[in-house]
Amino acid sequence: MHRFLITLVTLAALLSACGGQPVRNPLPTSSVPTPGPLNKTANYWDLGLSVKYPENWAAPFFTDGQMLLAASIEAARSQPITQPVVAIRIIDPGHDLGLSKDATLEQIAIAVSGGSTVQVGQRLPVKVAGLDGMAINLTDDVARLYSQTVAFRMPDGRVGTMAGVAPFESWADFAPSFDQMRIGAELLKPAVFKVGPVEAAGSLAQGGITFNYPKGWIEKDEPGNVRVYRDSAENEYLDDSGYVNGPYLAVIAQNLPTGVTLQTALAQTAHLRATDPITPVSVGGMPGVQASYTDSASGQVVTFIGFPSQDRSILIVFRWTTPGILVEAVRPTLDAILQSVKFGPVSATLSPLPTAANRPTPASTPDPAFYDGLPQTSLPDGTLILGAASAPVRVVLYTDFACTLCASYDTMIHQYIKGYVRTGKARIEYRYVAAAHKDYSATAAYAVLCAVGQGKAMAMHDRLFALLAAHGMEYFTSANLAKEATALGLDEARLKACIDSAKFAPTLEAATRLGQQSNVTTLPALLIARGDDLAQFIQSNQQNLITPSFQALTEVTAQLAGKP
Repeated sequence: MHRFLITLVTLAALLSACGGQPVRNPLPTSSVPTPGPLNKTANYWDLGLSVKYPENWAAPFFTDGQMLLAASIEAARSQPITQPVVAIRIIDPGHDLGLSKDATLEQIAIAVSGGSTVQVGQRLPVKVAGLDGMAINLTDDVARLYSQTVAFRMPDGRVGTMAGVAPFESWADFAPSFDQMRIGAELLKPAVFKVGPVEAAGSLAQGGITFNYPKGWIEKDEPGNVRVYRDSAENEYLDDSGYVNGPYLAVIAQNLPTGVTLQTALAQTAHLRATDPITPVSVGGMPGVQASYTDSASGQVVTFIGFPSQDRSILIVFRWTTPGILVEAVRPTLDAILQSVKFGPVSATLSPLPTAANRPTPASTPDPAFYDGLPQTSLPDGTLILGAASAPVRVVLYTDFACTLCASYDTMIHQYIKGYVRTGKARIEYRYVAAAHKDYSATAAYAVLCAVGQGKAMAMHDRLFALLAAHGMEYFTSANLAKEATALGLDEARLKACIDSAKFAPTLEAATRLGQQSNVTTLPALLIARGDDLAQFIQSNQQNLITPSFQALTEVTAQLAGKP
């Protein structure tokens, strides 16, 4: 369900990394229309921010943890960027960037804005919706883009970033509008969000129920036994996450096996974690159960309510999602929907349940044969190495299994493995660190390092990022990961004993020290060199690092591989 998210996360990084706002010198005339007056309003409820934007721009585009503003969706998604675009994001400094909890706004803005071709310019304190912020101006002479990235903290402590980017020739026209968008931003109050009265009539024949939903909402059938309801004025997210910029209801039906409790059935259907509490709730005067979790990227709260059909043959699930800031404000609406439920005979045959009804699932990972024929070895300190020892180019990748940005980046690494590791041009040294969470990150890393001895390290590596997307980092316990290992052909007891021993704690500590020596401040991070001498790492912008982008990685690899 997050297959579109990777594209937009990459775009967001580009938006915040490419360009800058130097002194506004005369620029070539732009063929792109000048942004119109800021007469439109975009409310981004996940973050709790409202901004005015140009009247000749399209409605905002949303994804899990981000709002994009541009003249069109084509302009927002275009790579390279050819028209002005604004991206507003939610940032977890530790989870997304590998920074410490006390990272400054300047450190956050710089971490979001890194790039091998980007020149960092002026840094200045600014205001966003009356909140203190830090702006970083950037220039990318290669992509011919200017940009400004602003990091700010919301009153509840969450961090947001607002990035504006435009081609050189468009920046002079766009910069004043971006300044006004930032200055005129306002904090949203839940009380201003309105939901119509629960009066419209809805039903799900596969579950034999009727119910009411808010007046003014649209009703739509999805494949399988799913019917969804939402306000037509609120935007559906483009990443297929099942969220909208407001409350959203999916009504689902599936078989309820004899003898299975409601708690168990709901936990299986919703892919609940062991830490997600299940509590009783009344549905149309009948007993049901409910559980909630919070999406780490967007802050959306997802509530599942499970209850049986009249004949107890069907499990009916209400999947209610809403931005975290609106949970209390719209709970009366959900309660009214639940109270309105009426039961009758089941009058339709069930079809297979689509994944859209469940917790978002990760993009597909390589099959087990992906690594066939590739050496998986380790250094004396336990560090995992993929590829031939004779490969001329050495890549050191710093990553964390509790880091969502690292998970997205790993998809690109698979492409690199196909083109360079499998062909013997490069080898990858995986340096795992526990930056996002001391315990969960370390436990996951131990699972991979412990799997080296059974020849399944990379299979476990891929599995962990899939588990992060499906369950969150809290799933990373030795018991859970040992059970997952059986599907990969690993010895469960042997793996759990190895994880619990923490024998690879020194390996993580060594990776952290090496990262500090190499000026690694964010994750994921890359070092690259020809041969084994760390002192010979290629210099990029006077740092011993390269930008974690496929273009930068392949260009430098080709350069180093071609040296005598």
